[in-house]
Amino acid sequence: MIADSVEPIVENIHYSDTLMFYNSKIARGALSCSTEKSGLCEIDEKYANVCRQVMDIAIQENRAPADCVNQVCSRHGVGVNELLQVLDANLG
Repeated sequence: MIADSVEPIVENIHYSDTLMFYNSKIARGALSCSTEKSGLCEIDEKYANVCRQVMDIAIQENRAPADCVNQVCSRHGVGVNELLQVLDANLG
């Protein structure tokens, strides 16, 4: 019986780690573009704005940023995979 429950726990831990990874990337994306110094953006401002809106919704609705990505990306015409590729390429 214990062996049956080990695999789902491992899957949940991996899933949780993946969510934490995406949450931190989105948060970094939201902070990556300084409005005071326009030349210092780490990512395109379009993607930084998407990340900011994701964080705003996550905070307002008490949700994880990764749970809000689809909603905001579709509103801006940005693919989720596209956003994640930009974040990975530019923010490590």
